[in-house]
Amino acid sequence: MLMLENVPFSSRYPIELAHGKYASFMQPIGPEPNWLGALAKDFRITEKSVKTLVIIVFTSLGESVEVHPASDFLELLMKAR
Repeated sequence: MLMLENVPFSSRYPIELAHGKYASFMQPIGPEPNWLGALAKDFRITEKSVKTLVIIVFTSLGESVEVHPASDFLELLMKAR
């Protein structure tokens, strides 16, 4: 996995956020076989954090789509940690 400080538009982590603030993390997804486990480990996924997880997909057309992950994906993420 690439370190996130080398990924454009990503916030550095770990990061402490005040109430109402947010951070953005770009996660490269490539041929690594266990990218989900690496994601769960690197971001210290907890039951509380998955409840607020939002995924934003940037398309090649310059648009973005905000997605709240499906419950089965969140379950896989929790198991991978």
